[in-house]
Amino acid sequence: MQINEIKEFIDDTNKKIISDEVKKELLEKKIDELKNTISDANNSIELYTQTILLLNHAIQYARQQSKNIIENIVTLCLRYVFKTNIRFIIKDEMSQKSTGMEFYVTDENGNIDNLTKPEDSRGGGIVDVVSLGLRLSISEILTRNGILGPIILDEPAKYVSKEYIPNVGLYLKGFSDEYDRQIIMVTHDDYLSAIGDSCFELEQTDGVTKVVKTKNGVIEESSIEELVDLDEDENIEFEIQ
Repeated sequence: MQINEIKEFIDDTNKKIISDEVKKELLEKKIDELKNTISDANNSIELYTQTILLLNHAIQYARQQSKNIIENIVTLCLRYVFKTNIRFIIKDEMSQKSTGMEFYVTDENGNIDNLTKPEDSRGGGIVDVVSLGLRLSISEILTRNGILGPIILDEPAKYVSKEYIPNVGLYLKGFSDEYDRQIIMVTHDDYLSAIGDSCFELEQTDGVTKVVKTKNGVIEESSIEELVDLDEDENIEFEIQ
């Protein structure tokens, strides 16, 4: 009986050893799979880290490029209108919660040690001219990124001193030619309306508004009521070139 018991014990032990070896192989295979998973995860983390760094560099570059475009166009606008060496400067303002930008203008000599905010600067319409320059520069940035269309301005020189109005008009004309951009402007100023390639005046008489096209001695009139009250087969197109 003892010999049989010993044989049985040996058989059971061998079976257990075989079973444990199988379990060991499975565990080793699982460990290898986990190692591969960890390695892939580490590679993904490294890739994502490098991507984030690349995107941050791209964002900073695009931010700086946009900042340069805005500063240059607004500065040119200010200098052309006021005929001084004034400069427009954008400064990054850091806080605990966010990063923002503040707009400043220098004195007439372009001294960067003497900065003021546009709304705090001297009269003559600095704020209006800065606002105009900002609109033009942002439109140019959008155009470079494939967003096309005309520039629409509503009384762009409303608070600009009368002596500087001709300069505003000439700058807009030059900007339109230089950047090949169409500008549609609403204005009550006779000089600004006269400098355009096409001019449409709206006149109201006895409750009827008429559109009067005046340019190069050509006058064409159409009643707003006539434009609205059309038959289904009629079409009217306005093209300003």
